[in-house]
Amino acid sequence: MEYACGLTEHMKGGFSSQVADGVDVHSIREPVGVVAAITPFNFPIMVPLWMTANAIATGNAVILKPSERDPSVSVRLGELLREAGLPSGVFNVLHGNADTVNLLLEHPGIDAVSFVGSTPVARHVYLTGTSTESASRRSAVPRTTWSSCPTPISISRPTPPSMPGSARPGNGVWRSASSSRSATSPMS
Repeated sequence: MEYACGLTEHMKGGFSSQVADGVDVHSIREPVGVVAAITPFNFPIMVPLWMTANAIATGNAVILKPSERDPSVSVRLGELLREAGLPSGVFNVLHGNADTVNLLLEHPGIDAVSFVGSTPVARHVYLTGTSTESASRRSAVPRTTWSSCPTPISISRPTPPSMPGSARPGNGVWRSASSSRSATSPMS
């Protein structure tokens, strides 16, 4: 939580002048949108805090899908966030089983997925979340899925040319859009 509180300092983006002859580069960090956080039973508060704090601090909405074995901690987290003044709809808890996870992975409104769990389930999350069929139902916003179990896996869907960037697991959840321009052309 402490790390996430200082994370906004890293959201500034950047500017590099003259990276090549007559070329300046601007980068802007933007939220990806709605992040699904799928968490294990054996760390009912630690893992959800890792995922949700960074996602919220970087401007995203979160749908937390806790393990069905210990859902009450996530509900209490939602209550505490509401008491702290987090706007309605920014943090959501969705209970369910494997079918619920599949619905999240296939839902066109989910822009990123964060997962911690077993390796076989991580493979399923990866393959389902990045399938061509699922990708064809997405909006123009690039979707990124990553899994942590026991080794973090980071993948990105192919990014349309008009929407550069990808989410950055471990440092929050954001898309980094970069553009360059010639020093002689007007900025649009």
